[in-house]
Amino acid sequence: MKNMKIGIAEKKNAEIEALTNQVNSAQYRVNELTSVVTALTAKQAYFASLLSDADTKKDTALAHLNQAKSLVANVEELRRYSQQVQQQTEKSRNKVKDTTDDIAVLIEQLIFSVDVIEKLSGFVNRQKAANNVIPDDLVTVLNQATTDANSAVALTLTALQSSYATAASADEAGSISSLEFRQASQLRRLLVGEQDDSPQAGALYGRVLEAIGNVEGALQALTQAQQDNQKLQASQFAQTAAYEKQFNLMSAPAETATADSSNAQSQQQQQVIQAHQSMEQARQAYQQSSDALVDITIQVDIYIAQLNQVIQSQQDNALFTLIQKGYQRAVESYQSALAAVNMANMQLETAQADLASATVLLNSLTAGLGAAKAAAYAA
Repeated sequence: MKNMKIGIAEKKNAEIEALTNQVNSAQYRVNELTSVVTALTAKQAYFASLLSDADTKKDTALAHLNQAKSLVANVEELRRYSQQVQQQTEKSRNKVKDTTDDIAVLIEQLIFSVDVIEKLSGFVNRQKAANNVIPDDLVTVLNQATTDANSAVALTLTALQSSYATAASADEAGSISSLEFRQASQLRRLLVGEQDDSPQAGALYGRVLEAIGNVEGALQALTQAQQDNQKLQASQFAQTAAYEKQFNLMSAPAETATADSSNAQSQQQQQVIQAHQSMEQARQAYQQSSDALVDITIQVDIYIAQLNQVIQSQQDNALFTLIQKGYQRAVESYQSALAAVNMANMQLETAQADLASATVLLNSLTAGLGAAKAAAYAA
Protein backbone atom coordinates (compact mmCIF):
# COMPACT_ATOMS: atom_id res chain seq x y z
CA MET A 1 0.00 0.00 0.00
CA LYS A 2 2.85 2.31 0.87
CA ASN A 3 4.59 1.46 -2.40
CA MET A 4 1.41 2.26 -4.29
CA LYS A 5 1.17 5.69 -2.69
CA ILE A 6 4.81 6.32 -3.51
CA GLY A 7 4.20 5.33 -7.13
CA ILE A 8 1.18 7.63 -7.41
CA ALA A 9 3.17 10.49 -5.90
CA GLU A 10 6.04 9.90 -8.30
CA LYS A 11 3.60 9.80 -11.22
CA LYS A 12 2.04 13.12 -10.15
CA ASN A 13 5.49 14.66 -9.69
CA ALA A 14 6.42 13.50 -13.16
CA GLU A 15 3.25 15.04 -14.56
CA ILE A 16 3.95 18.30 -12.71
CA GLU A 17 7.52 18.29 -13.99
CA ALA A 18 6.31 17.68 -17.55
CA LEU A 19 3.75 20.48 -17.23
CA THR A 20 6.44 22.72 -15.77
CA ASN A 21 8.69 22.05 -18.78
CA GLN A 22 5.80 22.79 -21.12
CA VAL A 23 5.08 26.03 -19.27
CA ASN A 24 8.73 27.04 -19.45
CA SER A 25 8.82 26.22 -23.16
CA ALA A 26 5.60 28.17 -23.74
CA GLN A 27 6.94 31.09 -21.70
CA TYR A 28 10.13 31.10 -23.78
CA ARG A 29 8.01 31.11 -26.95
CA VAL A 30 5.91 34.01 -25.60
CA ASN A 31 9.04 35.98 -24.71
CA GLU A 32 10.51 35.29 -28.13
CA LEU A 33 7.34 36.38 -29.94
CA THR A 34 7.07 39.44 -27.70
CA SER A 35 10.55 40.51 -28.85
CA VAL A 36 9.53 39.88 -32.45
CA VAL A 37 6.35 41.95 -32.05
CA THR A 38 8.33 44.77 -30.45
CA ALA A 39 10.85 44.76 -33.31
CA LEU A 40 8.11 44.61 -35.94
CA THR A 41 6.24 47.44 -34.21
CA ALA A 42 9.36 49.61 -34.49
CA LYS A 43 9.73 48.52 -38.11
CA GLN A 44 6.12 49.42 -38.82
CA ALA A 45 6.58 52.86 -37.23
CA TYR A 46 9.70 53.44 -39.36
CA PHE A 47 7.96 52.52 -42.60
CA ALA A 48 4.92 54.56 -41.55
CA SER A 49 7.23 57.57 -41.21
CA LEU A 50 8.63 56.89 -44.68
CA LEU A 51 5.07 56.64 -46.01
CA SER A 52 4.17 59.96 -44.40
CA ASP A 53 7.19 61.64 -46.02
CA ALA A 54 6.39 60.05 -49.38
CA ASP A 55 2.76 61.18 -49.07
CA THR A 56 3.90 64.75 -48.36
CA LYS A 57 6.23 64.72 -51.36
CA LYS A 58 3.47 63.26 -53.51
CA ASP A 59 1.06 66.01 -52.46
CA THR A 60 3.73 68.64 -53.17
CA ALA A 61 4.42 67.14 -56.61
CA LEU A 62 0.69 67.05 -57.31
CA ALA A 63 0.36 70.73 -56.30
CA HIS A 64 3.21 71.60 -58.68
CA LEU A 65 1.57 69.56 -61.41
CA ASN A 66 -1.76 71.32 -60.92
CA GLN A 67 0.01 74.69 -61.03
CA ALA A 68 1.73 73.63 -64.25
CA LYS A 69 -1.63 72.58 -65.73
CA SER A 70 -3.11 75.96 -64.86
CA LEU A 71 -0.07 77.69 -66.32
CA VAL A 72 -0.35 75.70 -69.56
CA ALA A 73 -4.06 76.56 -69.82
CA ASN A 74 -3.40 80.27 -69.15
CA VAL A 75 -0.54 80.39 -71.66
CA GLU A 76 -2.66 78.65 -74.27
CA GLU A 77 -5.47 81.13 -73.69
CA LEU A 78 -3.02 84.04 -73.93
CA ARG A 79 -1.57 82.66 -77.14
CA ARG A 80 -5.01 82.21 -78.66
CA TYR A 81 -6.14 85.72 -77.71
CA SER A 82 -2.88 87.29 -78.87
CA GLN A 83 -3.27 85.50 -82.18
CA GLN A 84 -6.79 86.91 -82.56
CA VAL A 85 -5.52 90.40 -81.65
CA GLN A 86 -2.72 90.04 -84.17
CA GLN A 87 -5.15 89.06 -86.91
CA GLN A 88 -7.54 91.90 -86.08
CA THR A 89 -4.66 94.37 -85.87
CA GLU A 90 -3.39 93.26 -89.27
CA LYS A 91 -6.84 93.81 -90.73
CA SER A 92 -6.96 97.29 -89.17
CA ARG A 93 -3.52 98.11 -90.56
CA ASN A 94 -4.62 97.12 -94.04
CA LYS A 95 -7.77 99.21 -93.79
CA VAL A 96 -5.83 102.23 -92.51
CA LYS A 97 -3.35 101.80 -95.37
CA ASP A 98 -6.16 101.64 -97.91
CA THR A 99 -7.73 104.76 -96.37
CA THR A 100 -4.39 106.61 -96.49
CA ASP A 101 -3.93 105.67 -100.12
CA ASP A 102 -7.45 106.85 -100.96
CA ILE A 103 -6.84 110.17 -99.16
CA ALA A 104 -3.58 110.62 -101.09
CA VAL A 105 -5.40 110.07 -104.38
CA LEU A 106 -8.12 112.48 -103.26
CA ILE A 107 -5.52 115.15 -102.49
CA GLU A 108 -3.99 114.75 -105.93
CA GLN A 109 -7.41 115.19 -107.48
CA LEU A 110 -8.14 118.21 -105.26
CA ILE A 111 -4.86 119.83 -106.17
CA PHE A 112 -5.60 119.28 -109.84
CA SER A 113 -9.10 120.75 -109.34
CA VAL A 114 -7.68 123.78 -107.52
CA ASP A 115 -5.24 124.34 -110.36
CA VAL A 116 -8.03 124.16 -112.92
CA ILE A 117 -10.24 126.52 -110.90
CA GLU A 118 -7.42 129.02 -110.40
CA LYS A 119 -6.64 129.00 -114.09
CA LEU A 120 -10.30 129.47 -114.96
CA SER A 121 -10.60 132.28 -112.41
CA GLY A 122 -7.55 134.02 -113.84
CA PHE A 123 -8.91 133.69 -117.36
CA VAL A 124 -12.27 135.15 -116.32
CA ASN A 125 -10.61 138.03 -114.50
CA ARG A 126 -8.57 138.90 -117.60
CA GLN A 127 -11.64 138.74 -119.77
CA LYS A 128 -13.54 140.87 -117.29
CA ALA A 129 -10.87 143.56 -117.50
CA ALA A 130 -11.18 143.60 -121.28
CA ASN A 131 -14.92 143.08 -121.51
CA ASN A 132 -17.34 144.44 -118.94
CA VAL A 133 -20.09 142.19 -120.29
CA ILE A 134 -18.88 139.32 -118.04
CA PRO A 135 -21.05 139.47 -114.91
CA ASP A 136 -19.52 140.15 -111.50
CA ASP A 137 -21.37 137.21 -109.98
CA LEU A 138 -19.34 134.79 -112.11
CA VAL A 139 -16.11 136.33 -110.88
CA THR A 140 -17.34 136.11 -107.27
CA VAL A 141 -18.35 132.45 -107.68
CA LEU A 142 -14.98 131.51 -109.18
CA ASN A 143 -13.09 133.32 -106.43
CA GLN A 144 -15.18 131.54 -103.76
CA ALA A 145 -14.62 128.21 -105.53
CA THR A 146 -10.88 128.81 -105.43
CA THR A 147 -11.05 129.57 -101.70
CA ASP A 148 -13.19 126.51 -101.01
CA ALA A 149 -10.87 124.28 -103.04
CA ASN A 150 -7.83 125.49 -101.11
CA SER A 151 -9.69 124.88 -97.83
CA ALA A 152 -10.58 121.37 -98.98
CA VAL A 153 -6.95 120.66 -99.80
CA ALA A 154 -5.88 121.90 -96.36
CA LEU A 155 -8.50 119.82 -94.58
CA THR A 156 -7.62 116.75 -96.63
CA LEU A 157 -3.95 117.21 -95.80
CA THR A 158 -4.92 117.29 -92.12
CA ALA A 159 -6.91 114.08 -92.60
CA LEU A 160 -3.94 112.51 -94.36
CA GLN A 161 -1.67 113.50 -91.48
CA SER A 162 -4.12 111.93 -89.01
CA SER A 163 -4.29 108.85 -91.21
CA TYR A 164 -0.50 108.53 -91.16
CA ALA A 165 -0.53 108.90 -87.36
CA THR A 166 -3.20 106.18 -87.14
CA ALA A 167 -1.15 103.99 -89.45
CA ALA A 168 1.90 104.45 -87.20
CA SER A 169 -0.17 103.50 -84.13
CA ALA A 170 -1.56 100.49 -85.98
CA ASP A 171 1.97 99.45 -86.97
CA GLU A 172 3.10 99.74 -83.37
CA ALA A 173 0.08 97.78 -82.13
CA GLY A 174 0.73 95.17 -84.79
CA SER A 175 4.35 94.84 -83.72
CA ILE A 176 3.33 94.51 -80.06
CA SER A 177 0.65 91.90 -80.83
CA SER A 178 3.08 89.96 -83.03
CA LEU A 179 5.69 90.02 -80.27
CA GLU A 180 3.10 88.91 -77.71
CA PHE A 181 1.99 86.03 -79.93
CA ARG A 182 5.57 84.90 -80.59
CA GLN A 183 6.48 85.00 -76.90
CA ALA A 184 3.29 83.18 -75.92
CA SER A 185 4.05 80.52 -78.54
CA GLN A 186 7.62 80.19 -77.30
CA LEU A 187 6.39 79.86 -73.72
CA ARG A 188 3.94 77.17 -74.74
CA ARG A 189 6.69 75.28 -76.57
CA LEU A 190 8.82 75.56 -73.42
CA LEU A 191 6.00 74.13 -71.33
CA VAL A 192 4.55 71.38 -73.52
CA GLY A 193 6.93 71.15 -76.46
CA GLU A 194 4.16 71.60 -79.03
CA GLN A 195 5.10 73.62 -82.10
CA ASP A 196 1.83 73.50 -83.99
CA ASP A 197 -1.91 73.44 -83.49
CA SER A 198 -2.39 69.95 -84.94
CA PRO A 199 -5.22 67.79 -83.58
CA GLN A 200 -2.61 65.19 -82.60
CA ALA A 201 -0.90 67.65 -80.24
CA GLY A 202 -4.19 68.56 -78.58
CA ALA A 203 -5.16 64.89 -78.27
CA LEU A 204 -1.82 64.09 -76.62
CA TYR A 205 -2.31 66.85 -74.05
CA GLY A 206 -5.82 65.53 -73.41
CA ARG A 207 -4.45 62.02 -72.80
CA VAL A 208 -1.92 63.46 -70.35
CA LEU A 209 -4.67 65.17 -68.33
CA GLU A 210 -6.81 62.02 -68.42
CA ALA A 211 -3.93 59.82 -67.22
CA ILE A 212 -3.11 62.24 -64.41
CA GLY A 213 -6.77 62.39 -63.39
CA ASN A 214 -6.94 58.58 -63.27
CA VAL A 215 -3.86 58.40 -61.06
CA GLU A 216 -5.19 61.12 -58.73
CA GLY A 217 -8.56 59.38 -58.35
CA ALA A 218 -6.97 55.97 -57.76
CA LEU A 219 -4.57 57.39 -55.17
CA GLN A 220 -7.45 59.02 -53.29
CA ALA A 221 -9.29 55.69 -53.26
CA LEU A 222 -6.08 53.96 -52.16
CA THR A 223 -5.57 56.42 -49.29
CA GLN A 224 -9.15 55.90 -48.09
CA ALA A 225 -8.79 52.13 -48.37
CA GLN A 226 -5.53 52.27 -46.40
CA GLN A 227 -7.19 54.26 -43.62
CA ASP A 228 -10.15 51.87 -43.49
CA ASN A 229 -7.77 48.91 -43.43
CA GLN A 230 -5.85 50.33 -40.48
CA LYS A 231 -9.08 50.92 -38.55
CA LEU A 232 -10.20 47.35 -39.21
CA GLN A 233 -6.78 46.05 -38.17
CA ALA A 234 -7.05 47.95 -34.88
CA SER A 235 -10.55 46.52 -34.40
CA GLN A 236 -9.23 43.02 -35.03
CA PHE A 237 -6.48 43.48 -32.44
CA ALA A 238 -9.02 44.78 -29.92
CA GLN A 239 -11.38 41.82 -30.51
CA THR A 240 -8.49 39.38 -30.24
CA ALA A 241 -7.40 40.91 -26.94
CA ALA A 242 -10.99 40.71 -25.65
CA TYR A 243 -11.16 37.04 -26.61
CA GLU A 244 -7.87 36.28 -24.88
CA LYS A 245 -9.10 38.00 -21.73
CA GLN A 246 -12.33 35.98 -21.67
CA PHE A 247 -10.48 32.75 -22.43
CA ASN A 248 -8.00 33.37 -19.61
CA LEU A 249 -10.81 34.04 -17.16
CA MET A 250 -12.48 30.80 -18.15
CA SER A 251 -9.18 28.86 -17.90
CA ALA A 252 -8.38 30.11 -14.39
CA PRO A 253 -8.39 27.36 -11.70
CA ALA A 254 -11.84 27.01 -10.18
CA GLU A 255 -12.56 26.66 -6.48
CA THR A 256 -14.90 24.08 -4.98
CA ALA A 257 -17.74 23.45 -7.41
CA THR A 258 -21.09 24.99 -6.40
CA ALA A 259 -24.29 25.84 -8.22
CA ASP A 260 -23.29 29.50 -8.42
CA SER A 261 -19.83 28.66 -9.69
CA SER A 262 -21.32 26.39 -12.35
CA ASN A 263 -23.60 29.18 -13.54
CA ALA A 264 -20.68 31.61 -13.60
CA GLN A 265 -18.59 29.13 -15.58
CA SER A 266 -21.44 28.67 -18.06
CA GLN A 267 -21.71 32.45 -18.48
CA GLN A 268 -17.96 32.67 -19.00
CA GLN A 269 -18.17 30.01 -21.71
CA GLN A 270 -20.92 31.99 -23.45
CA GLN A 271 -18.83 35.14 -23.25
CA VAL A 272 -15.84 33.31 -24.69
CA ILE A 273 -17.96 32.04 -27.60
CA GLN A 274 -19.31 35.53 -28.27
CA ALA A 275 -15.81 37.02 -28.05
CA HIS A 276 -14.54 34.40 -30.48
CA GLN A 277 -17.35 35.17 -32.93
CA SER A 278 -16.61 38.91 -32.71
CA MET A 279 -12.92 38.19 -33.27
CA GLU A 280 -13.70 36.09 -36.35
CA GLN A 281 -16.01 38.78 -37.75
CA ALA A 282 -13.31 41.41 -37.24
CA ARG A 283 -10.74 39.12 -38.85
CA GLN A 284 -12.97 38.52 -41.89
CA ALA A 285 -13.70 42.26 -42.25
CA TYR A 286 -9.99 43.02 -42.06
CA GLN A 287 -9.21 40.30 -44.62
CA GLN A 288 -11.83 41.66 -47.04
CA SER A 289 -10.41 45.16 -46.60
CA SER A 290 -6.90 43.84 -47.24
CA ASP A 291 -8.06 42.12 -50.43
CA ALA A 292 -9.75 45.33 -51.60
CA LEU A 293 -6.57 47.24 -50.80
CA VAL A 294 -4.57 44.85 -52.97
CA ASP A 295 -7.03 45.29 -55.87
CA ILE A 296 -6.86 49.09 -55.62
CA THR A 297 -3.07 48.94 -55.47
CA ILE A 298 -3.02 46.91 -58.68
CA GLN A 299 -5.33 49.47 -60.32
CA VAL A 300 -3.03 52.29 -59.23
CA ASP A 301 -0.07 50.45 -60.74
CA ILE A 302 -1.95 50.14 -64.02
CA TYR A 303 -2.77 53.87 -64.09
CA ILE A 304 0.82 54.75 -63.25
CA ALA A 305 2.01 52.56 -66.14
CA GLN A 306 -0.44 54.33 -68.47
CA LEU A 307 0.80 57.71 -67.29
CA ASN A 308 4.38 56.61 -67.87
CA GLN A 309 3.49 55.52 -71.39
CA VAL A 310 1.90 58.89 -72.17
CA ILE A 311 4.87 60.74 -70.68
CA GLN A 312 7.30 58.75 -72.82
CA SER A 313 5.45 59.88 -75.97
CA GLN A 314 6.12 63.55 -75.19
CA GLN A 315 9.21 65.66 -75.67
CA ASP A 316 11.67 65.02 -72.85
CA ASN A 317 12.81 68.65 -72.63
CA ALA A 318 9.31 70.09 -72.15
CA LEU A 319 8.86 71.62 -68.70
CA PHE A 320 5.39 70.15 -68.24
CA THR A 321 6.77 66.70 -69.12
CA LEU A 322 9.54 67.07 -66.54
CA ILE A 323 6.99 68.05 -63.88
CA GLN A 324 4.89 65.03 -64.86
CA LYS A 325 7.93 62.80 -64.43
CA GLY A 326 8.56 64.32 -61.03
CA TYR A 327 4.98 63.57 -60.04
CA GLN A 328 5.28 60.05 -61.43
CA ARG A 329 8.43 59.39 -59.40
CA ALA A 330 6.75 60.77 -56.27
CA VAL A 331 3.79 58.44 -56.85
CA GLU A 332 6.10 55.48 -57.38
CA SER A 333 7.97 56.33 -54.16
CA TYR A 334 4.63 56.53 -52.37
CA GLN A 335 3.66 53.15 -53.81
CA SER A 336 6.93 51.61 -52.64
CA ALA A 337 6.51 53.08 -49.15
CA LEU A 338 2.90 51.90 -49.03
CA ALA A 339 3.94 48.38 -50.08
CA ALA A 340 6.58 48.38 -47.33
CA VAL A 341 3.99 49.51 -44.77
CA ASN A 342 1.55 46.83 -45.90
CA MET A 343 4.30 44.21 -45.65
CA ALA A 344 5.25 45.41 -42.15
CA ASN A 345 1.58 45.40 -41.12
CA MET A 346 1.15 41.86 -42.41
CA GLN A 347 4.27 40.67 -40.61
CA LEU A 348 3.17 42.40 -37.42
CA GLU A 349 -0.32 40.96 -37.73
CA THR A 350 1.10 37.44 -38.14
CA ALA A 351 3.46 37.88 -35.20
CA GLN A 352 0.68 39.27 -33.00
CA ALA A 353 -1.57 36.37 -33.94
CA ASP A 354 1.22 33.91 -33.09
CA LEU A 355 1.82 35.75 -29.81
CA ALA A 356 -1.87 35.61 -28.99
CA SER A 357 -1.96 31.87 -29.64
CA ALA A 358 1.21 31.33 -27.63
CA THR A 359 -0.20 33.44 -24.79
CA VAL A 360 -3.42 31.41 -24.77
CA LEU A 361 -1.40 28.21 -24.70
CA LEU A 362 0.80 29.53 -21.90
CA ASN A 363 -2.21 30.57 -19.84
CA SER A 364 -3.83 27.17 -20.40
CA LEU A 365 -0.67 25.31 -19.41
CA THR A 366 -0.19 27.58 -16.40
CA ALA A 367 -3.77 26.90 -15.30
CA GLY A 368 -3.24 23.17 -15.76
CA LEU A 369 -0.01 23.28 -13.79
CA GLY A 370 -1.71 25.16 -10.99
CA ALA A 371 -4.54 22.64 -10.92
CA ALA A 372 -2.07 19.74 -10.88
CA LYS A 373 -0.11 21.25 -7.99
CA ALA A 374 -3.32 21.91 -6.08
CA ALA A 375 -4.40 18.31 -6.56
CA ALA A 376 -0.99 17.02 -5.47
CA TYR A 377 -1.02 19.14 -2.33
CA ALA A 378 -4.56 18.01 -1.55
CA ALA A 379 -3.49 14.37 -1.80
